[in-house]
Amino acid sequence: MSLQTRLQSCTGSRKSRDTSHQYLGEYLDDFPSHVANHKNSKSTGEYVRSNPKVIQNIKTEMETTKCKRKNIYKKLESESSTERCKPRNLKQVQNCTASIDADKWSTCFSSKTNFADEMQQLCTNVTDDSVQSVIFSKGHLPSVILHK
Repeated sequence: MSLQTRLQSCTGSRKSRDTSHQYLGEYLDDFPSHVANHKNSKSTGEYVRSNPKVIQNIKTEMETTKCKRKNIYKKLESESSTERCKPRNLKQVQNCTASIDADKWSTCFSSKTNFADEMQQLCTNVTDDSVQSVIFSKGHLPSVILHK
């Protein structure tokens, strides 16, 4: 069964002198009662995209509170009033925080740098309180002594 659509062309208003064409679509048939997933889908329900505010709330919570992922999930789940504003599951929170971690990692060590550039970056961090010294010796990996 396929849905029939009717498209209507709409032009911009005369005041704005907008010449771009826009179309208004309307479905003429009833929406099917059962929507089938594709064959490789592991879930049985229909996929509904998350509200972008949910993703933003997860990222904000991660950056401001530094809580564990499970605690962030429980907090956002209890604070949200509607299902649309809640994280889908713990895995969604884990994926968001993993993308934050990957972004931070890529800014520290970009893929365009080589090993020598990374070592140079380490040596410049010796003035930082946590990096005490960087030791290079022939035939061995560099050693970094950290102290907090």
